[in-house]
Order: sequence, then structure tokens, then C-alpha cells
Amino acid sequence: MKQTRKISISDKVFTIEDIKRLAAILENQSQLAKRSDHRMFVEFAVIFSDDTTFQSDSPDLFLSESIVRPARPVEIKMSFHNFTLERSISLSFSHGDSSYSNSAVVSANEPNWVSQNFLAITEAIQTVRPQTVWVRKLGLILINLIALGIGSLASLAIGLLVDVLFRLGIIGSFPTSILSKQTASELAPYFPIFDWFMCWFIGLSWGAFSVYGWLLSVWPSVEFNFGVAHLQTERIKRDRLIAVATLIIIPIIANFIYDAIKSKF
Repeated sequence: MKQTRKISISDKVFTIEDIKRLAAILENQSQLAKRSDHRMFVEFAVIFSDDTTFQSDSPDLFLSESIVRPARPVEIKMSFHNFTLERSISLSFSHGDSSYSNSAVVSANEPNWVSQNFLAITEAIQTVRPQTVWVRKLGLILINLIALGIGSLASLAIGLLVDVLFRLGIIGSFPTSILSKQTASELAPYFPIFDWFMCWFIGLSWGAFSVYGWLLSVWPSVEFNFGVAHLQTERIKRDRLIAVATLIIIPIIANFIYDAIKSKF
């Protein structure tokens, strides 16, 4: 009876050494089949971002000179088929967040052979460095923090603009509050809460989800940490994260200090 085992792969950062380790499993089965004069097929492939594909029946394809080229590796495929014994192994890795194309499948009529090779592949995958997933785990919290950061920045910018326009005489003084002094005094404790709510609402409307989406793209579920350095865009984005942190943290702190100073006077 034919048995098939499959593992889906996610939250991993593959180096070229990880790819070679997995390719060696298929190469070992290929050599065993050749020595037994079995009908077999083995193929290793690298697909690049410019739609170029390199294919070979040898794992030497994954030598560094084959991976380094003007385009970025975006997909790795490996497959082995022993037609005589009806054995097969297929591995597919795709750079990005695809859950469909990142998997390993082992199939045969022999449960022991399936178990041995599936275990070897699983152990090889477990040695691959895990991808950072805190962005996904803290999704709701991050979106709200980003919204507060963007809204606080917008609030500070609007406040500074109004102050400059007032000093230049372009706009006049604001009308006296329509609220009575007593009512204003009673509502005063709630004004900071309303200010923060407005900052959050403005930030949520003005790009919090876009910034969060950008953050997700910095840590794709499956990342290829090889190829030409300047094409590894996730690394470049991570180097720029200080700008995102500034966008989130500094406006919130500034707004908090501003509210604290206002409450003193």
C-alpha cells in the first residue's frame, strides 16, 4: 500500500548550506538507485526573479557561483523518483509568504523507507534558523501602536502649523469655547483621552495597516538568505527599521509630554 507523508514549511530562513543539506538526501537516494540499475529521475532547480531557471541532475547546482547572478533566487525545487520501486521525494521552497509552495513530500510503498527519509528531511529542516515571528504574534498591538505613532505625528504637525500661521497673523484667534466654564471643568479630565483617541483614529485611517504590511514583508515566512547581497531586500528593510521605530515611538512620547505639560498649566 502506498504511503505519503508531507510537511509544510514556514517561518524559516534558509542559507545555501541548508539547501545543500537537503539536496544531499535526494542525491543519496539517486546514487543508491543508480547502483541498483533502477529507472530513476532526479532534478534540482533554482528559479530566479527574472524568470530564469537553472536545472541540473546534480546538487552541484547549489554551488555559490550558480546562485550568485544578476537576479535573485526566489524558488528552489528538488525531486527524486525511483520508478522501479515507486519511491519519490519532492521538496519545494518559495521565498515569501506562500503556504502552498513550501513543502516536502515523501511517498513509497515501503513504510520504513518513507519514515526514514521523512525523518531525515524533517531533521534537516529543523536545523534551519527560525524566522522572526514577533511581528505576526503582536499584530493587533503593533497596528494600534503604529496608529498612535502616525496620529501623534500628524497631531504635532498640525499643531505646529496652526501655531506658525497664528504667529504670522494668517489666522486669527479661535473663538471662545461654547461650553460653560463648569461644563469645561467637568469634561477636562476626558480631553486627553479624546486627544489620544483622535490620534489613534487618524493613524488608523492614514496608513497604519500599510506600515504593518511593510513590517510583515521584512520578515517573510520563508526567506532565502543567499544570493547577491544588494538583492536581499529584507536585509535592507531591516536596516531601515530605525525609521519605523522613530515613526512609532518618538511621536507618542512627544505627544505624551505635550499633554503632561498642558495639564500643568
